[in-house]
Amino acid sequence: MKNWHWVTIIVGVLVLGLAAWLVFFRSSDGPWVSSAPSKSTDVVRIASFNVEGLFDPEDDPRLSGANDDIPSSQAHLDAIAEAIRAIDADILALQDVESLSALEWFNTTYLSSLGYTHIASLDVGHNRGVENAVLSRFPVTDARVWPKLRLGGTHPATAGDAPNPMAGKPILFKRSPLMVEIDLPGKSSLTLFNIEHKGGNKYGYWRTAEAAAVARLCQAVGMNRRIIVLGSFHCEPGDPSLQPYFDLGFIDPLADDDNAELYATEITGDRTDFILANRVVGGDLESARAFILAGDLAERIRAGDAETTHLPVVIGLRLGAE
Repeated sequence: MKNWHWVTIIVGVLVLGLAAWLVFFRSSDGPWVSSAPSKSTDVVRIASFNVEGLFDPEDDPRLSGANDDIPSSQAHLDAIAEAIRAIDADILALQDVESLSALEWFNTTYLSSLGYTHIASLDVGHNRGVENAVLSRFPVTDARVWPKLRLGGTHPATAGDAPNPMAGKPILFKRSPLMVEIDLPGKSSLTLFNIEHKGGNKYGYWRTAEAAAVARLCQAVGMNRRIIVLGSFHCEPGDPSLQPYFDLGFIDPLADDDNAELYATEITGDRTDFILANRVVGGDLESARAFILAGDLAERIRAGDAETTHLPVVIGLRLGAE
């Protein structure tokens, strides 16, 4: 009987090892890739990357204590810059960026060869001073945020099993989405909503309210136009906070219900980052160009060099006139 006990343990270890291999070291025919595939000249590459902190060396005197703007480590900056260069996206959405000036410094210092001449990052009044940002090779004609927008309703008395410190207050965006309008070649345009929804299991109600508000903003833009919502949704597939987007007809180019574990966007095995496209964009998607970059970045994250658990998510969009 003791021998059977050890056999059971060994089999269990092997099964767990196989699962880890499937998630982190699968073959190149899955969405995880070690290097970005070649890019066609008629395809616009769009990427989303939660860097979990991009801070420049300058101190912001407005932030102190638990919210102090501690400069990003050199290892972290090198890791995320290398990943961004490897992706070679035409349009790059970043989450958790300190400010426009920090982004401009990072772009000049680390990404000067990539041609990101159009940049958007607007203050949203976050307690840690972080916001969403976009780097683009194509003109950004408009950029907006809604930091004080009331989403409807108030925070409930409890969050999870604990008293809610926000109880009774109007629900606002924890961090406003950044909307940008981008002119693409061929006289076409694209609207991006770069988001980072409220995280934490006990704040599902908050995420859902944020998603419903972004869905209304998309409707205000006009669902007959090209719209992409991308970023960190801080939920997994099937979460109610995704439903407002799907109800509007948004699609997930990397969706695969039968192999969900192969589509992790964090090295933890979770899938919390998405790029969602409305039906107008859907006809232009180049499915063969969608991928999640792992490779050296995943190894740096595991080694503790990169201060993020997230991996970049990338899609391709065929160019064409409206």
